[in-house]
Amino acid sequence: MRSLSPFPANRNLRRTFSHGLPIPFFLLVLGFNSLVLNADEKPRIDAWLIDTRCAPVSGDWERGKERIRYWRLGENREWSGATAASFAESGERSAPAVFLLHGNRTSNDEAVEFAWPIYCWLRRQTEVRSFRVVVWSWPSMRTNKRQRSDVQTKACYCDSQSYYLADCLRGMKPETPVCLIGYSFGARIITGGLHLLGGGTLAGRRLPEAAASDAIPQRSGPIRAVLVAPAMDCFALAPGQANGLATAQVEEMLVTQNGCDRALRWYPLLYGRGGPQALGFVGPCRGTPENMRLFHAACCVGKSHHWEDYIECPSLFNVLPHYMFAEAK
Repeated sequence: MRSLSPFPANRNLRRTFSHGLPIPFFLLVLGFNSLVLNADEKPRIDAWLIDTRCAPVSGDWERGKERIRYWRLGENREWSGATAASFAESGERSAPAVFLLHGNRTSNDEAVEFAWPIYCWLRRQTEVRSFRVVVWSWPSMRTNKRQRSDVQTKACYCDSQSYYLADCLRGMKPETPVCLIGYSFGARIITGGLHLLGGGTLAGRRLPEAAASDAIPQRSGPIRAVLVAPAMDCFALAPGQANGLATAQVEEMLVTQNGCDRALRWYPLLYGRGGPQALGFVGPCRGTPENMRLFHAACCVGKSHHWEDYIECPSLFNVLPHYMFAEAK
């Protein structure tokens, strides 16, 4: 399968969602045969790529966020460099922002391909309302030959990504509806970010308080979250735990659970013998919050831990529109 050419760091990105890609498996399954845009169309969908791969994963995260790169897909179908300020100010206040966070060992190109099925589906829904699709590309490429060491490293990386995500969400227009969709470690990043957004502490860090003269407005727009095969501790969302404030920040949360997942079965080894099970494997261990819905995925994806298999699951994809604020009015 032909992928996108690598995104260069020193020039504008020239690939788009609608050019240079094969027909996605998702389109074949659901029969959407007319999603490729015509050259003269002006879609009501705004596509962004937020690249945090050059931002530090340790040290001063507040200063490190200055190294995050922003790219926007223009009407000429070319990516152009942007800034955090332009991202915060862009988009209609009522247009939902759908963030897509990939899992481990995903390149920058693959991060865009990861978002492609959701982008295509939302492109079909622009008759209902406008949308903003945000691809969150984080440093997930392999860092160690040993499987366990590599996964442990990425679990640590998730803390810095949570900080950057929380800071990004806090800077957006407070009225904007937000949907956060995270797969595997991407789900871990989301819950960590929501915990920080709620005033919590993660890895000994908190979001800085705003000065009285520059107060940050409280969010008035709803946040919904979808955690697909979440690679995080099963009790992490319980009160008093690592991400215990996360669920209080969302209107609704969807969590997939699959006790047959071959990858999440080994999650306890992340901590050594006797570590906690993964949320995506056994579900929440200390009660299910009222605003959380569990989706049992074993019958749909079997033993797989692959995003492609989840996105091909009709019963899962049928419930996603609600969380993306894309239900027909």
